[in-house]
Amino acid sequence: MGELLLSKEKSTKEDKQRHANLFEITGIVVSATELIPAFKKGFEETFSITLEPGDLIDMEWRKVEEIKDREGQLV
Repeated sequence: MGELLLSKEKSTKEDKQRHANLFEITGIVVSATELIPAFKKGFEETFSITLEPGDLIDMEWRKVEEIKDREGQLV
């Protein structure tokens, strides 16, 4: 899976799909509720930090609105 994410090569005929799909890998549907603690733990362990819940700053909320306008409602 890391090779898919880190490859710098352009797509070839044999490799058009360049995403990691947990369902394809595990055969299990994983919900966002299950993923959030796993991502949190991974970031904390990788960067030796402790993440705490908080609110977004104004600039981040503007970016969220910009993405929603461009992509539609994501969640």
